[in-house]
Amino acid sequence: ARQAADFIERTRTEQALRASEQRFAAFMDHLPGAAWIKNSEGRYVYANRETERIFSRTLSELLGKRDDEIFPPDTARLFCENDRQALKKGSLRTTEVLHQDDGIAHHSIVQKFLLPGMGSDAPCVGGVAFDITDRILGEEELRQSEERLRLAQHYARIGVWDWFPQTGEMRFTAELHRIYGLNPGTVHTYQ
Repeated sequence: ARQAADFIERTRTEQALRASEQRFAAFMDHLPGAAWIKNSEGRYVYANRETERIFSRTLSELLGKRDDEIFPPDTARLFCENDRQALKKGSLRTTEVLHQDDGIAHHSIVQKFLLPGMGSDAPCVGGVAFDITDRILGEEELRQSEERLRLAQHYARIGVWDWFPQTGEMRFTAELHRIYGLNPGTVHTYQ
């Protein structure tokens, strides 16, 4: 009777563990970023679907592999060095660049962190990455647009001013300073 009760308890515990693992995997597959775990040898032991997508590798092509078996040498070295820093410091936040199949160098904010080993297991490195390429490209487009506007105003000899209602400050372009004979670089305050 005791053996039967132990067997039933062990079966329930195993079922609960499988259900917990399935919930974790479903949750991580809906994360809008890549998530992975590497063992102490730097081999991938877990990766979510977004990791598969951005690395352009299936789970079977990722699991058990090291970065130097997946990525170009410079990329692999950078990823490994960042892993070492995360293990040494406990965590590391950085930006990493990965050239993807779309031909674009994708920039991601990456958080890598130490996952302590359980019992006699060695520590692992966990990581999450969120692609910020669209934001970077948008910022660059805005910068270029502002530079084109500045050049157009300069060559058309158009003076421009900005008014900041919160502070009452007015800032004038160099051309407006020239037109009105104002001292360049001064900030004027109007209340």
